[in-house]
Amino acid sequence: MPASPADDRCAATTYAAANTTENLAGLPAFAETDSVACGGFTEGSPSSVPAGLNTLAAPASVTRPDQVVSATQMFYDDPSFSTTFPQSAAPTTGNVTMTRGRMLDAYDAAGRCPSSPRRRGRSTSPTPLPPAWLSNIDISLTSR
Repeated sequence: MPASPADDRCAATTYAAANTTENLAGLPAFAETDSVACGGFTEGSPSSVPAGLNTLAAPASVTRPDQVVSATQMFYDDPSFSTTFPQSAAPTTGNVTMTRGRMLDAYDAAGRCPSSPRRRGRSTSPTPLPPAWLSNIDISLTSR
């Protein structure tokens, strides 16, 4: 458990439909990190660990987009580059054809994210990136 609620982060991943014929399972389809604590945390000993295994859940409440640190969608085996999400068909070869993501953290002039881990115990005030960096970024990849 973080010492400060300002350090809370909860990450969740959902997966693409499995293609058991081709033994393709566990391919991430969506990953999101939020700046709130995960649900289902019961303090263990030491207090930074949960009391049990597999007890964490999605946060009870997330204010979107303010509390979303990052969100990424992954698309597989789609030569048409359709942006319909989630994909209607299971992957056939497991090749990533496109990712779409959004990062909402602030960065300093050297490209570091001083708002996440505190450096040498000091709190820092990052310089936010220009607003253009906060918009969706589309990256298309094709396999050879």
